[in-house]
Order: sequence, then C-alpha cells, then structure tokens
Amino acid sequence: MQATLPTEILVLVLQNLELKDIPPVLLTNTTFYSIAVRVLYRSIPNLPVARSIACLKVLQRNATLTTFVRDLSVDWSNIRVTANLLRLLRSVLQQLKHLHSLSLDLSPIDSYGAPHAWVFKNAPYSLHAFNTSSHCDDVLASVLERQPYIRDLSLRGHQTNAPFKLPPFALPRLESLRCMHAGPRAVAEVIRGRPVETMSISLHADATFEGLDTLLLVKSSLRRLTIMALDDLPAAFVLTEVAARVPQLESLHIVVLLSQYTYVCPLVHVISE
Repeated sequence: MQATLPTEILVLVLQNLELKDIPPVLLTNTTFYSIAVRVLYRSIPNLPVARSIACLKVLQRNATLTTFVRDLSVDWSNIRVTANLLRLLRSVLQQLKHLHSLSLDLSPIDSYGAPHAWVFKNAPYSLHAFNTSSHCDDVLASVLERQPYIRDLSLRGHQTNAPFKLPPFALPRLESLRCMHAGPRAVAEVIRGRPVETMSISLHADATFEGLDTLLLVKSSLRRLTIMALDDLPAAFVLTEVAARVPQLESLHIVVLLSQYTYVCPLVHVISE
C-alpha cells in the first residue's frame, strides 16, 4: 500500500490522532513510517515517569529522532531525581537542535535543593517558550542570556539569595512572564526594559510595594496581569495600587490565597432507638 496523498496532507491527518493511535501507523509501510515517526516525536508531552525516562533513552541513542523534536515537556514533580537522571536529560537536550518549547518540572524538594539549571547550559536549540522550576541564579541567567527568541517564560523556582543578573540585551522578545515563587528582585531583573505584555506574579506580604513597583519596569504597555495575593492583602487594596501603576491595563486577575480559615462542623443529630 502506497500513500497517494501529498506528504503535507498526511502529516496534517496524523497530527489529529491521539498519541496512542500513532504507533500502529508506524507498522503500515515505510512511507507511513517515515511520516508518522516525525509526528510522534515532534511534540513529546508530559508522560508517566517510566515512559518519560524510556523516551529519553531512545532519543539519546537515536540522533535521527532528535531532529524531529520541537516541543518537550518533562514532569518529574512526583519523584526525587538522581544525578544520573539529570545527566540523561542533559545528554538529550544537547542533541535537540530544533527544539522550540521546553518544560521541566521537578518536585518541591528538588526545586528547593541543589540548582539544576546546568542541564540547560550550552544546548544548541533556540527556544520560543521555556518553563523551568530551577532557581533564579547565575547559571539560569547565563542560559536565558543565550536564548534571544524566548517569548513565553515561566519561572517556577523558589526564591533564593543566589546572585541573578541578566544583561540588558537578554530576552529582547519576551512577551509573557509567569513567576510562581520568585520575589521582586528576580521579577525586576527579568522584565526590566523588556516588551512584556502579559505577567503573572506573586505578592509577598513583606514586599508588597516592591513587588507592585516591578510593574513600572516593563518597556511597553502591560496589558494582562495576574496577581497571587496573600490573605492579608485585600483585593481592593491590590486593585487600587495596580491601577495607580499601570492604568492602561486591559485585564486583571487577582487570586487571594487563604492561609487561615474557620471550619464549622455541621450539626450531627443523634437518633436513639
């Protein structure tokens, strides 16, 4: 059986298949194999840990497959990673020349622990989207400095006192920034003088105004903003302070995190026989 449709059409058709439905296509014939294998490895989503590691090992051994990968997501947030596992990931990343989107999430314990941004260093790809739970330190800064095409950046690492300094020419195309745990110092370092239009930041109770003042550092007009606020920061207060700093804002989303609550036990009726 030979394919009669143009390759481009077959690619579009196979891209609409679920991941589990592509392997049978690989067994059809050589023509369909050459097309399906490109689709299969083009976008690698978050997989169960065992499958994720197996996939990385296959990529490590097969240089041809690594040329197909454009998007890679690795979610190891439910395990403790080892140095060998991180070295495996780094070995694969060093081969992904055409990667455009990269996401790596580690467990809170690993994120709090030793920095792991070294796995991204000196990689050959040019990212457009980057999501990492790595600490904001000089190693991560050097990685970001060498990725001028990033438009969407998500920093999920916890705040540390490690040095973190970006040169003015870094991240010239940055449009969207999400910082889950980074403090005002790291946020300011990333957005200062850059064309960010969409932001998501957390407000810490001991640095409320400092966090809000980072909004003034954006090069262009900030259009959309999401704020994660603590329960002792009233939404009305946050709204007023944001309006004073970015009056041109088009969309504002305030999430108030409740650290304290009162639980009232429902009445229990005891019926005796």
